[in-house]
Amino acid sequence: MDYENQYLASIVFIIILLSVLTIVLPTKGISTTKGYDDYYEDYEDHEDHENYKDESNSNISKGKVLEDNMIIDTYFCPQDNCSQVLIALILSSTDSIFCAFFDFDLVEIDNLLKDKSKRIKVRLIVDGDNSLIKDREFIIIENKSSFMHNKFCIFDKKIVLTGSTNPTINGITKNNNNMVIIRSRYLARNYLEEFLELYQGIYSKGNKVRNNKIVDLKNSIIIDNYFCPEDDCESMMLKALKSSEKSIYFMTYSFTSDKIANVLIKKHYQNISIEGIFEKNMATQRSSVYSRLSFHNISVMLDKNPQIMHHKVFIVDSTTIITGSTNPTNNGLYKNDENIIIISHTPTAKIFIKEFQRLN
Repeated sequence: MDYENQYLASIVFIIILLSVLTIVLPTKGISTTKGYDDYYEDYEDHEDHENYKDESNSNISKGKVLEDNMIIDTYFCPQDNCSQVLIALILSSTDSIFCAFFDFDLVEIDNLLKDKSKRIKVRLIVDGDNSLIKDREFIIIENKSSFMHNKFCIFDKKIVLTGSTNPTINGITKNNNNMVIIRSRYLARNYLEEFLELYQGIYSKGNKVRNNKIVDLKNSIIIDNYFCPEDDCESMMLKALKSSEKSIYFMTYSFTSDKIANVLIKKHYQNISIEGIFEKNMATQRSSVYSRLSFHNISVMLDKNPQIMHHKVFIVDSTTIITGSTNPTNNGLYKNDENIIIISHTPTAKIFIKEFQRLN
């Protein structure tokens, strides 16, 4: 009898212990997230986590983090052979490739991704109305009512590609576009979390960006990163533009935001130099601010590319640039799923100024 009581007591103890462990111990992944464990490795468990973890971050404001040794490379299509830049990033990836593109039709890139997907994690999200390559297990077609207008990739959870470039024949070889490649684990985490939202079917909404300001004191780089519309991208752009003290140059495919136009007009009357280039086909649209800015004698011109000038760029005081997938329009800022980065880094700004001068 005593033996039976001891046996039952042991069973009860084991059941209670397992229940406690289930509550206390963290589980890897999120059970409500489709495919989470397949496509995301928790940064706290990543073997390279200590390479970007900075103890000083515990003493700075929420959303702002410090990171050493960020690297920024900038390319312009078509003159910089952007397809080769993308190919090199794909070939050098050893762990994972996650991309979200509004449009995609480069067969060579598709074949490379297909080959890579046999050895590493590869996922590509493409807006449903635009993908010409649909018979791939690693391609997810987005069919929401609003556009998934992003153009970004995360390579090996440490390199981010963003800008205005879609990997298409026109986007790479004919249209004026920019590609910005940034080595930063914090920025990669931001974009990876946005990718995971898209993968779950969360478009044009979602959580606010985790680390909106990433600072590299050693290299004098500050990157502000936002996703539209959940991070109120227009307010972030307005804040950067209002800070100008000398000049604002811009290159825009479509520009209809009255709030941003108001800032440019106000700055113009404060003797700040304002110059801009509009895509000619979009500047004639009734909602475009081209005519309004011209009326106030702001120096604006139409682009000369017989194809498309597809940039979405503002350059502030020759030190800060705003770029990404977001056109300064109501759809771009409030309806589509988009991203912007605001880079305060004089060498990068100078590269964009050269592109502005080349197109001017």
